[in-house]
Amino acid sequence: MAELAELATAGAVGFADGKPLQNLLLVRHLLDYLRPLEQPVALWACDLTLTGSGVMREGQDAILLGLPGVPAIAETTALAALIECVEETGTPVHFMRISTARGAELIQAAKARKLPITASTTWMHLLLNTEMVGSYNPHLRLSPPLGTPTDQQVLLQAVQEGVLDAIAIDHSPYTYEEKTVAFAEAPPA
Repeated sequence: MAELAELATAGAVGFADGKPLQNLLLVRHLLDYLRPLEQPVALWACDLTLTGSGVMREGQDAILLGLPGVPAIAETTALAALIECVEETGTPVHFMRISTARGAELIQAAKARKLPITASTTWMHLLLNTEMVGSYNPHLRLSPPLGTPTDQQVLLQAVQEGVLDAIAIDHSPYTYEEKTVAFAEAPPA
């Protein structure tokens, strides 16, 4: 962990790493440490042990395209655990990259319990879904992967209803050469 108190004193308005944190004990200590600073931390709910070698959202489209899938529970199990940590500590958290219908439901339930959370999704998850992956366009290899049409519709509704507070760009730059490979070999944007 960085010297977060010094950063807060210097004017930082929040903290983020942009990578999924796999050690819940470390996350819990981080949230305890941040509580008196009253600064939010942005977390990405993703259990990497469940993503495995998946390259798109698990389901019928992945089967039809012959691509290994990432189950929605890679997001939702991590999100549920992180929400429990927020409930225990009371530290404000922003959840980045919400990409599943169930993830939006978990956020909505946590907000109903008045937990100090906000959440965002990306513009690509609002405009695109697994059906578009049939083009095998390596630019559609995302992390988290594009959701199903149902995920897309629920995310759109969650933005309209204020369950999701923001739409993020969430861009990862890659060279032309890195993205002109087969879909499954492309780095996830």
